[in-house]
Amino acid sequence: MERRPGTPSLLRELNDRAALDLLLPGTPLTRTQISEQTRVSKVTVAQMLAWLEERGLVTVVGQQEGGRGPNAALYSVVPSSAYVAGLYVELDGVSAGVADVTGRVVAEVSVSPNGAANAVEPVRGAADRACRTAGVEMSRLSAFVIGSPGVVDPKTGPVPPPIALLSQALVSANVSRNERLSKGVQAWGSR
Repeated sequence: MERRPGTPSLLRELNDRAALDLLLPGTPLTRTQISEQTRVSKVTVAQMLAWLEERGLVTVVGQQEGGRGPNAALYSVVPSSAYVAGLYVELDGVSAGVADVTGRVVAEVSVSPNGAANAVEPVRGAADRACRTAGVEMSRLSAFVIGSPGVVDPKTGPVPPPIALLSQALVSANVSRNERLSKGVQAWGSR
């Protein structure tokens, strides 16, 4: 296999990812600290942080005092820059949660399927309620994850696989086709 050098866009993506990985745990870092930990030059880190800041992914959250010269700016990830939703579908209920990009859960809800006209209703209801509780529009979710233990409704038989429920829930929520296609959807379960 022939080795090819990295393209500038690939290198930028790798550097951006390295910086975000350092900032995601929540400890603010200076440009110098990011440079030392990623082994990327301070000039490149400064450009990278400016690019990430323009896109609303990182922000200056304070200053670090104590060194020579001006105080160093401390950078952190903007928690509201991305959200994900997780749903767990069982016969007796649907649990849903919304988390920000740092992994902090901002809302958790449970919905009972009792009285639901179909299997989609409680899934959609849980996702909607979790988003409302979190104060996040469903269209702002970057990804959905649905889990199911292999649910069987005694009246109607097997419940559709979780991925089918999500697709139906998004359609019934009037989410556009382009938005549905842009969502990262993962499902797991047992049959």
